[in-house]
Amino acid sequence: MRLILAPLALLAVLAASCGGGGAEPKETEPPKTPEDTAARFLTLWEERKYTEMYDLVSSEAKLAISGEDFVGRYEAIAAEATITDIDFTLRPSPSPVAGEIPFSVVITTSFFGDLQQDNAMTLVQEEIPQPTPEGGGEAGTKKEWRVQWKPSLVFAELDDRSLVHFFTRVPRRGGIYDSKVRELAIDASLPVIGIVKDQIEDPETVIARLVRAREAGA
Repeated sequence: MRLILAPLALLAVLAASCGGGGAEPKETEPPKTPEDTAARFLTLWEERKYTEMYDLVSSEAKLAISGEDFVGRYEAIAAEATITDIDFTLRPSPSPVAGEIPFSVVITTSFFGDLQQDNAMTLVQEEIPQPTPEGGGEAGTKKEWRVQWKPSLVFAELDDRSLVHFFTRVPRRGGIYDSKVRELAIDASLPVIGIVKDQIEDPETVIARLVRAREAGA
């Protein structure tokens, strides 16, 4: 992962000691800037932590898709497109518009190879409820950045009405001809007759009918 803009904030986790009495692990602090939020969202995509990605989606975007459908869509696209890895780079914005973060992503697939796309993520500030203070009192709110999610953040061509589906097509074999353009091997539809030998009670009648069928089709 390469970041051209502000780097992802370093998150420190304090591990409890084996003997007990160690410090409790700190909760992950929310991203503080649009760049941090975009980087966090894309990092979670790399790690396939779709539920945590949904936590960073804006309230408006959540009205259009539930958490279950969000996770299901990412999982289905990953399976259908044979995605094995995600790598992103945040790019500098051509215009200093707050909340618009351009990025490039390389989606590695086992079948199609690497798919590279340039995209942009819109972020908005929202009042987010905060945990109740340890000493008691009312829980307040705090402005945090959230992703204005839309399907095109997965693949730029996606929208609310399109899906990702992997179609396989077996190529048709070409004809083979000799130097005088006479057919040596061609694709054709041919009738096929199968016989179960153990179920034939009158072999002579069956043979006679097969001969007549062959002559009629000649």
